[in-house]
Amino acid sequence: MYNNKGLTYSASQFYVPGYGIQQVLEHLKQFYGNPPIYIHENGYPMHQDVVFGDGPRVEFLSEHLKNLLTAVRNGSNTRGYFAWSLMDLYELLSVGDTYGLYYVDFADDDLKRYPRSSAIWYKDFLKGRHTETGRFSDH
Repeated sequence: MYNNKGLTYSASQFYVPGYGIQQVLEHLKQFYGNPPIYIHENGYPMHQDVVFGDGPRVEFLSEHLKNLLTAVRNGSNTRGYFAWSLMDLYELLSVGDTYGLYYVDFADDDLKRYPRSSAIWYKDFLKGRHTETGRFSDH
C-alpha cells in the first residue's frame, strides 16, 4: 500500500478506499430496498515474497471493516463478510500477488503454512480483542 496525493493504492495499483464499502452498502440500502448483502473476496494483494509483515493488509482490512460496521449501524442489511483469502493460492492473471492471511511455502513439498501478521490481527478482531489499529466495539 502506498500513498500518492492522499489516495491509497494496493500493490497492484488499484485505488482501494475503505470508505467505498460503506458508500456502496448505503447506496444499495437507499436505492434498492436494502437487500440482504454478503460480501465475498474482500482482500488486499501483496507480493508473494511478503512472508509475515503484511501491515498494509491489516490496514486495509481494518479500514474496510470499520466502514462496514458503520454501514451496518446505519441500517445496511449486510449479513456476511468473507475476507480474501485464508491462504495463499494461485490467482488467475495475478502472477506474483497473493491475498492470503496465511503464507503458503509453495517450494516445500508439504506446502507448509505460516500465519502472517494479518492472520493474527484478524483472529484478534474476530475475538473482540484490542489490536494495533483499534478496537471495534460499540462506542
